[in-house]
Amino acid sequence: MVADLDDARALLSTARAHVRSAELVADADPDGAYALLYDAARKGLTALLQAQGLRPTSRGGHVAVQEVIRAQFTQPPPRDAFRAFARMRTTRHTVEYAPRSTVTSDDVVADLSVVRRLLDVADLIVDRLDVFV
Repeated sequence: MVADLDDARALLSTARAHVRSAELVADADPDGAYALLYDAARKGLTALLQAQGLRPTSRGGHVAVQEVIRAQFTQPPPRDAFRAFARMRTTRHTVEYAPRSTVTSDDVVADLSVVRRLLDVADLIVDRLDVFV
C-alpha cells in the first residue's frame, strides 16, 4: 500500500461525520449509534496507518489495527487517547453478535468525548508520521 495523506485525511473526515451521526441517533438507536462511534474510532486509527503506507487486512481485521496502534504509540498523549479502542472493540462486538445488547444511549454519550479526543490526537499527528518502507 502507498502512503497517502489525502486518503488519511478523508478517513478522518468520515470518522468525524460518524461521530456527528452517532450523536444524533444515540437516544433512538443506541446500538446503531455505538456501531457508528466505534467505526469512527477505527477509521481514525486506520487513517494513521494509511498515512504510513500500512493497511489492515481482513485476516487481522480490527484487532490488527488495535495491535499496530498500541505497538507504535507507547507514550502519552497518543497512547492515552487511543487506549479506549480495545474496550470499544469489545463493546461493538457485543452489539453486533450478542442476542441482546446492553448498550444504552448513556454509553454512547460517554464515548462521544472519548472518540472526539482520539480523532483530535489523530489529526495532530497524521502529518508527522514516517512512512514505512
